[in-house]
Amino acid sequence: MRKLLGLLFILPALAGCGGNAAGPAPFLGGAFAPAAPGPEDDCYTVCLIDFESREQAEYYCKRMTEGKGWKDVFVREVKASSPDSVGPPARYQVCYGRFRTLDDAQPNLKTAKAYRAQNGEAMFLRAMVVVIPGKDVGPEELNLRSKSGPLHLVIATFADDPARNYVGRKKFAVEYCQQLRQGGYEAYFLHAPGVSYVVLGRFGPDAVTFTAPAGGDEAQRGSALRPGQFAKLEIHDARLAQWQKDFPQLSVNGNAVGSFAIDKATGRYIMGRKTGKPMMLARPSYVARREGDSFTALGETLTSPAE
Repeated sequence: MRKLLGLLFILPALAGCGGNAAGPAPFLGGAFAPAAPGPEDDCYTVCLIDFESREQAEYYCKRMTEGKGWKDVFVREVKASSPDSVGPPARYQVCYGRFRTLDDAQPNLKTAKAYRAQNGEAMFLRAMVVVIPGKDVGPEELNLRSKSGPLHLVIATFADDPARNYVGRKKFAVEYCQQLRQGGYEAYFLHAPGVSYVVLGRFGPDAVTFTAPAGGDEAQRGSALRPGQFAKLEIHDARLAQWQKDFPQLSVNGNAVGSFAIDKATGRYIMGRKTGKPMMLARPSYVARREGDSFTALGETLTSPAE
Protein backbone atom coordinates (compact mmCIF):
# COMPACT_ATOMS: atom_id res chain seq x y z
CA MET A 1 0.00 0.00 0.00
CA ARG A 2 1.33 3.39 -0.94
CA LYS A 3 2.55 5.50 1.92
CA LEU A 4 0.80 8.65 3.00
CA LEU A 5 2.08 11.99 4.16
CA GLY A 6 -0.05 14.31 6.22
CA LEU A 7 -1.54 17.48 4.82
CA LEU A 8 -4.22 18.19 7.38
CA PHE A 9 -7.79 19.13 6.74
CA ILE A 10 -10.92 18.97 8.86
CA LEU A 11 -13.55 16.39 8.08
CA PRO A 12 -17.20 16.78 9.07
CA ALA A 13 -17.96 15.73 12.63
CA LEU A 14 -18.53 12.05 13.11
CA ALA A 15 -22.20 11.32 12.64
CA GLY A 16 -24.47 10.31 15.49
CA CYS A 17 -24.52 11.30 19.11
CA GLY A 18 -23.90 7.76 20.22
CA GLY A 19 -21.06 6.92 17.85
CA ASN A 20 -20.88 4.46 14.99
CA ALA A 21 -18.69 1.71 13.61
CA ALA A 22 -15.70 4.01 13.90
CA GLY A 23 -16.11 4.07 17.66
CA PRO A 24 -17.75 6.30 20.27
CA ALA A 25 -18.60 9.79 19.06
CA PRO A 26 -16.09 12.55 19.87
CA PHE A 27 -16.95 15.36 22.25
CA LEU A 28 -18.55 18.21 20.31
CA GLY A 29 -18.31 21.05 22.84
CA GLY A 30 -17.61 24.70 22.17
CA ALA A 31 -20.04 25.56 19.40
CA PHE A 32 -21.45 28.39 21.51
CA ALA A 33 -18.42 29.10 23.66
CA PRO A 34 -17.93 32.75 24.64
CA ALA A 35 -15.06 34.56 22.94
CA ALA A 36 -14.02 36.53 26.05
CA PRO A 37 -10.89 35.00 27.61
CA GLY A 38 -10.80 33.85 31.21
CA PRO A 39 -7.89 33.15 33.58
CA GLU A 40 -7.70 29.56 32.33
CA ASP A 41 -7.31 30.64 28.70
CA ASP A 42 -4.01 31.08 26.88
CA CYS A 43 -2.88 34.42 25.57
CA TYR A 44 -0.09 35.60 23.29
CA THR A 45 2.81 37.92 23.95
CA VAL A 46 5.88 39.14 22.09
CA CYS A 47 9.10 37.80 23.61
CA LEU A 48 11.65 40.56 23.00
CA ILE A 49 14.67 38.78 24.47
CA ASP A 50 15.40 36.21 27.18
CA PHE A 51 18.13 35.65 29.76
CA GLU A 52 19.26 33.09 32.31
CA SER A 53 19.43 35.91 34.86
CA ARG A 54 16.32 37.61 36.24
CA GLU A 55 18.40 40.71 36.99
CA GLN A 56 19.32 41.13 33.32
CA ALA A 57 15.71 40.68 32.26
CA GLU A 58 14.50 43.22 34.84
CA TYR A 59 17.12 45.69 33.58
CA TYR A 60 15.87 45.48 29.99
CA CYS A 61 12.26 45.67 31.15
CA LYS A 62 12.94 48.88 33.06
CA ARG A 63 14.97 50.25 30.15
CA MET A 64 12.05 49.86 27.72
CA THR A 65 9.29 51.04 30.05
CA GLU A 66 10.95 53.96 31.81
CA GLY A 67 13.51 54.85 29.19
CA LYS A 68 11.49 54.35 26.00
CA GLY A 69 7.93 54.62 27.26
CA TRP A 70 6.78 51.22 26.04
CA LYS A 71 3.60 49.99 27.73
CA ASP A 72 2.90 46.53 29.17
CA VAL A 73 6.48 45.26 29.18
CA PHE A 74 7.02 42.58 31.82
CA VAL A 75 9.35 39.75 32.83
CA ARG A 76 8.08 36.17 32.61
CA GLU A 77 9.80 33.17 34.19
CA VAL A 78 9.80 30.03 32.03
CA LYS A 79 10.84 26.92 33.91
CA ALA A 80 12.50 23.96 32.23
CA SER A 81 9.98 21.36 31.02
CA SER A 82 11.68 18.66 33.07
CA PRO A 83 14.12 18.59 36.01
CA ASP A 84 16.33 16.40 33.83
CA SER A 85 16.44 18.94 30.98
CA VAL A 86 19.86 20.10 29.83
CA GLY A 87 20.43 23.76 30.58
CA PRO A 88 19.36 26.24 33.25
CA PRO A 89 16.33 25.44 35.47
CA ALA A 90 14.58 28.58 34.18
CA ARG A 91 14.90 31.43 31.71
CA TYR A 92 13.47 34.92 31.99
CA GLN A 93 11.67 36.44 29.02
CA VAL A 94 11.20 40.18 28.52
CA CYS A 95 7.70 40.31 27.05
CA TYR A 96 5.74 43.04 25.31
CA GLY A 97 1.92 43.04 25.52
CA ARG A 98 -0.80 40.44 26.07
CA PHE A 99 -3.14 39.45 23.25
CA ARG A 100 -6.07 37.12 22.69
CA THR A 101 -5.07 36.06 19.18
CA LEU A 102 -1.90 35.63 17.18
CA ASP A 103 -2.98 38.34 14.72
CA ASP A 104 -3.50 40.84 17.54
CA ALA A 105 0.16 40.43 18.54
CA GLN A 106 1.56 41.28 15.09
CA PRO A 107 1.74 45.11 15.52
CA ASN A 108 3.84 44.74 18.66
CA LEU A 109 6.05 42.18 16.93
CA LYS A 110 6.59 44.58 14.03
CA THR A 111 7.44 47.40 16.44
CA ALA A 112 9.92 45.21 18.30
CA LYS A 113 11.76 44.08 15.19
CA ALA A 114 11.95 47.63 13.86
CA TYR A 115 13.40 49.07 17.08
CA ARG A 116 16.97 50.32 16.94
CA ALA A 117 19.24 51.37 19.82
CA GLN A 118 21.18 54.62 19.71
CA ASN A 119 24.13 52.82 18.15
CA GLY A 120 21.88 51.39 15.42
CA GLU A 121 21.78 47.88 16.84
CA ALA A 122 18.59 45.91 16.14
CA MET A 123 18.16 44.70 19.70
CA PHE A 124 15.00 42.67 19.17
CA LEU A 125 15.47 41.36 15.67
CA ARG A 126 14.86 37.82 16.95
CA ALA A 127 11.67 38.74 18.79
CA MET A 128 8.86 36.21 18.41
CA VAL A 129 5.26 35.65 19.45
CA VAL A 130 4.92 33.05 22.21
CA VAL A 131 2.02 31.53 24.12
CA ILE A 132 1.44 32.23 27.80
CA PRO A 133 -0.47 29.23 29.14
CA GLY A 134 -3.52 30.04 31.23
CA LYS A 135 -4.42 28.56 34.59
CA ASP A 136 -4.56 24.78 34.72
CA VAL A 137 -8.07 23.36 35.16
CA GLY A 138 -9.48 19.93 35.89
CA PRO A 139 -9.34 17.33 38.69
CA GLU A 140 -5.86 16.24 39.67
CA GLU A 141 -6.69 12.53 39.42
CA LEU A 142 -7.33 12.95 35.68
CA ASN A 143 -4.38 15.25 35.03
CA LEU A 144 -1.59 13.39 33.23
CA ARG A 145 1.03 15.95 34.23
CA SER A 146 1.72 14.25 37.56
CA LYS A 147 1.34 10.69 36.23
CA SER A 148 3.92 8.29 34.85
CA GLY A 149 3.47 6.37 31.62
CA PRO A 150 5.36 6.43 29.51
CA LEU A 151 3.10 5.43 26.59
CA HIS A 152 -0.44 6.58 25.84
CA LEU A 153 -3.07 6.42 23.10
CA VAL A 154 -3.75 9.98 21.91
CA ILE A 155 -7.38 10.19 20.77
CA ALA A 156 -8.29 13.90 20.87
CA THR A 157 -6.88 17.42 20.95
CA PHE A 158 -8.55 20.75 21.66
CA ALA A 159 -7.27 24.21 20.69
CA ASP A 160 -8.92 27.61 21.03
CA ASP A 161 -10.03 29.28 17.80
CA PRO A 162 -11.32 32.75 18.76
CA ALA A 163 -12.00 33.68 15.13
CA ARG A 164 -14.63 30.91 15.06
CA ASN A 165 -15.86 31.69 18.58
CA TYR A 166 -14.39 28.41 19.86
CA VAL A 167 -12.82 29.22 23.22
CA GLY A 168 -12.43 27.03 26.30
CA ARG A 169 -10.28 24.15 25.09
CA LYS A 170 -9.16 23.17 28.60
CA LYS A 171 -12.74 22.92 29.84
CA PHE A 172 -13.77 20.88 26.79
CA ALA A 173 -10.84 18.47 27.19
CA VAL A 174 -11.67 17.89 30.86
CA GLU A 175 -15.36 17.35 30.10
CA TYR A 176 -14.56 14.86 27.34
CA CYS A 177 -12.16 13.06 29.68
CA GLN A 178 -14.90 12.82 32.31
CA GLN A 179 -17.36 11.49 29.72
CA LEU A 180 -14.86 8.79 28.77
CA ARG A 181 -14.36 7.86 32.42
CA GLN A 182 -18.10 7.43 32.79
CA GLY A 183 -17.95 5.09 29.81
CA GLY A 184 -15.33 2.92 31.50
CA TYR A 185 -12.20 4.25 29.75
CA GLU A 186 -9.01 5.18 31.61
CA ALA A 187 -8.84 8.71 30.22
CA TYR A 188 -6.50 11.57 31.12
CA PHE A 189 -6.04 15.14 29.97
CA LEU A 190 -2.87 17.19 29.54
CA HIS A 191 -2.95 20.96 29.08
CA ALA A 192 0.05 22.10 27.05
CA PRO A 193 0.76 25.57 25.61
CA GLY A 194 -1.85 26.14 22.91
CA VAL A 195 -3.39 22.67 22.98
CA SER A 196 -5.07 20.21 25.35
CA TYR A 197 -4.71 16.47 24.82
CA VAL A 198 -7.04 13.64 25.80
CA VAL A 199 -5.31 10.26 26.02
CA LEU A 200 -6.19 6.75 27.09
CA GLY A 201 -4.14 4.62 29.44
CA ARG A 202 -0.65 4.63 30.89
CA PHE A 203 1.36 1.81 29.36
CA GLY A 204 4.86 0.52 29.89
CA PRO A 205 7.41 -0.01 27.10
CA ASP A 206 6.45 -3.69 26.83
CA ALA A 207 3.00 -2.77 25.49
CA VAL A 208 4.40 -2.37 21.97
CA THR A 209 7.38 -3.41 19.88
CA PHE A 210 9.00 -1.65 16.95
CA THR A 211 9.90 -2.97 13.55
CA ALA A 212 12.21 -0.45 11.94
CA PRO A 213 12.16 0.02 8.17
CA ALA A 214 15.43 -0.40 6.32
CA GLY A 215 17.55 2.60 7.05
CA GLY A 216 18.74 2.74 10.63
CA ASP A 217 18.03 3.05 14.30
CA GLU A 218 16.15 6.35 14.39
CA ALA A 219 12.84 4.60 13.82
CA GLN A 220 13.41 2.53 16.96
CA ARG A 221 12.95 5.73 18.93
CA GLY A 222 9.83 6.72 17.03
CA SER A 223 11.55 9.43 15.02
CA ALA A 224 11.03 9.88 11.30
CA LEU A 225 13.89 8.73 9.10
CA ARG A 226 12.48 10.90 6.35
CA PRO A 227 9.03 12.40 5.73
CA GLY A 228 6.42 9.68 6.03
CA GLN A 229 8.74 6.88 7.19
CA PHE A 230 8.26 5.66 10.75
CA ALA A 231 8.69 2.48 12.68
CA LYS A 232 5.91 -0.06 12.48
CA LEU A 233 4.22 -0.91 15.76
CA GLU A 234 2.86 -4.17 17.03
CA ILE A 235 0.58 -3.89 20.04
CA HIS A 236 0.84 -6.58 22.72
CA ASP A 237 -1.41 -5.06 25.37
CA ALA A 238 -5.03 -6.21 24.93
CA ARG A 239 -6.53 -3.02 26.41
CA LEU A 240 -4.47 -0.78 24.15
CA ALA A 241 -5.42 -2.85 21.12
CA GLN A 242 -9.12 -2.67 21.97
CA TRP A 243 -9.06 1.06 22.67
CA GLN A 244 -7.33 1.72 19.38
CA LYS A 245 -10.21 -0.15 17.69
CA ASP A 246 -12.77 1.84 19.70
CA PHE A 247 -11.12 5.17 18.80
CA PRO A 248 -9.46 4.68 15.40
CA GLN A 249 -9.68 8.34 14.42
CA LEU A 250 -8.09 11.39 16.01
CA SER A 251 -10.62 14.03 17.07
CA VAL A 252 -9.65 17.73 16.86
CA ASN A 253 -12.08 20.15 18.49
CA GLY A 254 -14.74 17.48 18.12
CA ASN A 255 -14.09 16.75 14.45
CA ALA A 256 -12.31 13.94 12.70
CA VAL A 257 -9.01 14.96 11.12
CA GLY A 258 -7.76 13.63 7.82
CA SER A 259 -4.88 13.75 5.40
CA PHE A 260 -4.60 14.14 1.68
CA ALA A 261 -3.07 10.96 0.31
CA ILE A 262 0.33 11.49 -1.32
CA ASP A 263 2.39 8.95 -3.21
CA LYS A 264 5.77 9.01 -1.49
CA ALA A 265 7.56 7.78 -4.60
CA THR A 266 6.36 10.65 -6.79
CA GLY A 267 5.37 13.29 -4.24
CA ARG A 268 2.02 13.71 -6.00
CA TYR A 269 -1.51 13.43 -4.69
CA ILE A 270 -3.18 10.04 -5.06
CA MET A 271 -6.29 10.75 -7.10
CA GLY A 272 -9.62 9.01 -6.61
CA ARG A 273 -10.58 6.85 -9.58
CA LYS A 274 -14.19 8.00 -9.59
CA THR A 275 -13.89 11.61 -8.45
CA GLY A 276 -10.60 12.53 -10.11
CA LYS A 277 -9.79 14.53 -6.94
CA PRO A 278 -7.13 13.92 -4.27
CA MET A 279 -8.09 11.11 -1.93
CA MET A 280 -8.71 12.02 1.69
CA LEU A 281 -8.22 9.57 4.54
CA ALA A 282 -9.03 10.00 8.21
CA ARG A 283 -6.04 10.60 10.44
CA PRO A 284 -5.79 7.84 13.05
CA SER A 285 -5.36 8.05 16.78
CA TYR A 286 -1.79 7.16 17.72
CA VAL A 287 0.37 5.57 20.36
CA ALA A 288 2.80 8.15 21.68
CA ARG A 289 5.49 8.75 24.25
CA ARG A 290 4.94 11.81 26.40
CA GLU A 291 7.86 14.24 26.43
CA GLY A 292 7.11 17.14 28.74
CA ASP A 293 4.10 18.98 27.29
CA SER A 294 4.03 17.12 23.98
CA PHE A 295 3.72 13.62 22.56
CA THR A 296 5.96 11.86 20.06
CA ALA A 297 4.15 9.36 17.84
CA LEU A 298 5.86 6.00 17.94
CA GLY A 299 4.78 4.51 14.66
CA GLU A 300 3.09 4.89 11.33
CA THR A 301 0.66 1.99 11.68
CA LEU A 302 -0.75 -0.05 14.52
CA THR A 303 -1.35 -3.80 14.51
CA SER A 304 -3.36 -5.70 17.10
CA PRO A 305 -2.26 -8.89 18.83
CA ALA A 306 -3.29 -12.13 17.25
CA GLU A 307 -6.75 -13.24 18.30
